[in-house]
Amino acid sequence: MEGVRGGKGELQIEETRRAGRHALKLRGELDSATAPNLEAALHKACSEETSEIALDLSALTFMDSSGLLAVVRGYKMCSRTQHGFMVAPGNGAARDLFDACGMVGVAPFLEIRPGRDHPSPDSSPHTAPGYRA
Repeated sequence: MEGVRGGKGELQIEETRRAGRHALKLRGELDSATAPNLEAALHKACSEETSEIALDLSALTFMDSSGLLAVVRGYKMCSRTQHGFMVAPGNGAARDLFDACGMVGVAPFLEIRPGRDHPSPDSSPHTAPGYRA
């Protein structure tokens, strides 16, 4: 990972909804400055009529422990509200952090599939291991 970010990160969150699934695609940096934005988007998504929330982290250029904490908090929030929750880390910054923390293959919400590095808003939730929180 690169050096410490001084709270100057930018994060874009693109939302799509289809067939009861709320997908959030993140672009940019997920760090201490931007993690509250993700938590707010997850809280809003959990408050709406949806069966599952999918996070696509494949376009992140940087993710630190604050971003990881925001993702875990999202998982816990979905678990409490009985929403499905899945994360596709992609092959970049997010995947590196999940690998470094030993979460790949352990975290029930991670979707790792060969040939596919992000969740699509209309894919079947029954194919993702541990899709239900």
